[in-house]
Amino acid sequence: MSAVNYCTTRRALRGRGGVSLVEIMVGMTISVMMMAAISMAVQTQNRSSARETMRVDMTHALQNTMLLMERDLRMTGYLSGTSCVDCEAGSITTADQTSITIVYDTDDDGDREAVTFRRDQAGDAGYDADHPRMVRIDAGGAIFPLAANITGLSIQYFDSAGTQIADAAINTSTGTQTNRDTIRSIRVTISARSARSTTGPGAGFMTDSLTFRVTPRNYIT
Repeated sequence: MSAVNYCTTRRALRGRGGVSLVEIMVGMTISVMMMAAISMAVQTQNRSSARETMRVDMTHALQNTMLLMERDLRMTGYLSGTSCVDCEAGSITTADQTSITIVYDTDDDGDREAVTFRRDQAGDAGYDADHPRMVRIDAGGAIFPLAANITGLSIQYFDSAGTQIADAAINTSTGTQTNRDTIRSIRVTISARSARSTTGPGAGFMTDSLTFRVTPRNYIT
């Protein structure tokens, strides 16, 4: 290589702009900050998605429980093949704030069978204190879970005038009948919580409740 070309090459190399250590550090810092921001955004989105999924599951559980209870309660007193004149008599055998037992012809065989709704309790198959369930109990005592994570059940009873029957009077005898026979509509409130606690800001269990009122179709109102 000639001396002229060598000198020219050295001058060209000296004239090129390099990347300093400070610039590299600044670039790395910016990259780390961007990655952290993206990671936080993804985590927030995941928490939001999980929270929405749990909320939807909880709402569906309440709605499904309502539909199943409402279907049975509307049939209270029904007896296949007969014309109901006094279907309400003896058709509610238990009327408490936290449980109700009704009778109706569940299988159209000409006999009434008992159906109970309540929250499950210690001694029930599959009972889990951390995930209480709403259950339906058939005449044979078989327990069918309707929904899990049910935190409360409140039942109120009303007469033909729409007046709530006092809890203490529901099972009281009045003449030849009990005050249960004067029930004409039933109001049920079910409370639930999410299957697990949420994380992040506002962490904790989500809660919801649903209230519905039923008038048995076989009653004379």
